[in-house]
Amino acid sequence: MGGDPIKLIRDCAHMFRGWYDRPYIMSALVPSVETAHAAFRDGADELVTMWTVYRDMLDHPLTDHWNKVFLDEWVEMYESGLLAGVPVEEHHS
Repeated sequence: MGGDPIKLIRDCAHMFRGWYDRPYIMSALVPSVETAHAAFRDGADELVTMWTVYRDMLDHPLTDHWNKVFLDEWVEMYESGLLAGVPVEEHHS
Protein backbone atom coordinates (compact mmCIF):
# COMPACT_ATOMS: atom_id res chain seq x y z
CA MET A 1 0.00 0.00 0.00
CA GLY A 2 1.20 3.45 -0.84
CA GLY A 3 3.95 2.19 -3.13
CA ASP A 4 4.36 2.41 -6.88
CA PRO A 5 2.68 -0.72 -8.32
CA ILE A 6 4.45 -0.38 -11.65
CA LYS A 7 7.82 -0.26 -9.89
CA LEU A 8 6.83 -3.45 -8.08
CA ILE A 9 6.12 -5.16 -11.42
CA ARG A 10 9.42 -3.91 -12.82
CA ASP A 11 11.28 -5.17 -9.71
CA CYS A 12 9.60 -8.58 -9.91
CA ALA A 13 10.36 -8.88 -13.64
CA HIS A 14 13.99 -7.99 -12.96
CA MET A 15 14.23 -10.45 -10.07
CA PHE A 16 12.78 -13.35 -12.12
CA ARG A 17 14.70 -12.56 -15.33
CA GLY A 18 16.62 -15.59 -16.47
CA TRP A 19 14.68 -18.10 -14.36
CA TYR A 20 13.87 -21.23 -16.35
CA ASP A 21 10.47 -21.77 -14.73
CA ARG A 22 9.70 -18.32 -13.39
CA PRO A 23 6.36 -17.39 -11.85
CA TYR A 24 3.94 -15.31 -13.89
CA ILE A 25 3.51 -11.68 -12.91
CA MET A 26 -0.09 -10.50 -12.66
CA SER A 27 -1.10 -6.89 -12.28
CA ALA A 28 -4.47 -6.68 -10.56
CA LEU A 29 -7.13 -3.99 -10.26
CA VAL A 30 -5.62 -1.96 -13.09
CA PRO A 31 -7.50 1.37 -13.07
CA SER A 32 -6.68 2.74 -16.54
CA VAL A 33 -5.40 1.99 -20.02
CA GLU A 34 -2.23 3.93 -19.25
CA THR A 35 -1.54 1.81 -16.15
CA ALA A 36 -2.25 -1.39 -18.13
CA HIS A 37 0.22 -0.31 -20.81
CA ALA A 38 2.85 0.50 -18.17
CA ALA A 39 2.27 -2.87 -16.45
CA PHE A 40 2.79 -4.83 -19.67
CA ARG A 41 5.72 -2.64 -20.72
CA ASP A 42 7.48 -3.26 -17.41
CA GLY A 43 6.98 -7.02 -17.25
CA ALA A 44 3.43 -8.07 -16.30
CA ASP A 45 2.31 -11.24 -18.05
CA GLU A 46 -1.37 -10.71 -17.41
CA LEU A 47 -3.71 -8.28 -15.74
CA VAL A 48 -7.05 -8.06 -14.05
CA THR A 49 -9.09 -4.99 -14.76
CA MET A 50 -12.62 -3.69 -15.04
CA TRP A 51 -14.54 -4.28 -18.26
CA THR A 52 -14.50 -0.56 -19.07
CA VAL A 53 -10.68 -0.45 -19.01
CA TYR A 54 -10.48 -3.60 -21.14
CA ARG A 55 -12.99 -2.14 -23.61
CA ASP A 56 -11.01 1.10 -23.78
CA MET A 57 -7.82 -0.89 -24.44
CA LEU A 58 -9.47 -2.38 -27.52
CA ASP A 59 -10.93 0.92 -28.68
CA HIS A 60 -8.70 2.12 -31.47
CA PRO A 61 -9.55 3.65 -34.84
CA LEU A 62 -7.91 0.77 -36.67
CA THR A 63 -9.72 -1.98 -34.75
CA ASP A 64 -12.95 -1.70 -36.73
CA HIS A 65 -11.01 -1.25 -39.98
CA TRP A 66 -8.88 -4.38 -39.52
CA ASN A 67 -11.81 -6.44 -38.23
CA LYS A 68 -13.65 -5.57 -41.47
CA VAL A 69 -10.58 -6.43 -43.58
CA PHE A 70 -10.23 -9.78 -41.79
CA LEU A 71 -13.92 -10.65 -42.10
CA ASP A 72 -14.08 -9.62 -45.77
CA GLU A 73 -11.08 -11.84 -46.55
CA TRP A 74 -12.56 -14.69 -44.52
CA VAL A 75 -15.82 -14.48 -46.48
CA GLU A 76 -13.88 -14.38 -49.76
CA MET A 77 -11.90 -17.50 -48.77
CA TYR A 78 -15.09 -19.26 -47.68
CA GLU A 79 -16.95 -18.41 -50.88
CA SER A 80 -14.02 -19.53 -53.05
CA GLY A 81 -13.87 -22.91 -51.29
CA LEU A 82 -10.53 -22.38 -49.57
CA LEU A 83 -12.06 -23.27 -46.21
CA ALA A 84 -13.45 -26.62 -47.34
CA GLY A 85 -13.37 -29.01 -44.41
CA VAL A 86 -13.06 -26.21 -41.87
CA PRO A 87 -16.16 -26.06 -39.66
CA VAL A 88 -17.56 -22.60 -40.33
CA GLU A 89 -20.70 -21.20 -38.78
CA GLU A 90 -22.38 -18.62 -40.98
CA HIS A 91 -23.67 -15.44 -39.37
CA HIS A 92 -25.99 -13.10 -41.16
CA SER A 93 -26.26 -9.46 -40.16
